[in-house]
Amino acid sequence: MKDILAANIMIFKMKDEVESISHLVRLKSANMEEDPSSEPISYSRTYGGTAYWLWGSERGGVTISVSAEGETKNGTKFINSHTETATDYISIGTSDSRVTTNSFTAGSSGHYDIAWAWYLATPLVSATIEFSGGNYTVKMGTALGSEAHGSGRSYITPNDLN
Repeated sequence: MKDILAANIMIFKMKDEVESISHLVRLKSANMEEDPSSEPISYSRTYGGTAYWLWGSERGGVTISVSAEGETKNGTKFINSHTETATDYISIGTSDSRVTTNSFTAGSSGHYDIAWAWYLATPLVSATIEFSGGNYTVKMGTALGSEAHGSGRSYITPNDLN
């Protein structure tokens, strides 16, 4: 009974919504003119966290990362590209993470619309992720155990890049 109880309890520590602003360094070649009016800009967020056993060692985790890159040219912001990743794991139990690009349009009036969801659950907890209408929903079943989950949607425009 002790083993079943220990396997169904976890402690979860959320990641802070980390905003990372990176300014890329451009190298100037000898035959390339420098455009002083163009500057790289970006947007980055990370969602998820880490699960721990009662005695403190790591049990699992989830990381969803989204980023958009662009540039400021002559005072106007442009969104040019995007990336997203979702990873999850748990030693005993179930986990899942998903991220979807609903739409992306490059340019000064462009946008990056994303949806994401994740969960970590101990063995006796059932969980599913469903996608509908551009949004994710995490459904948790009723059972004895621990779980952590999250979901959201973001709409990023060039003005969100720094």
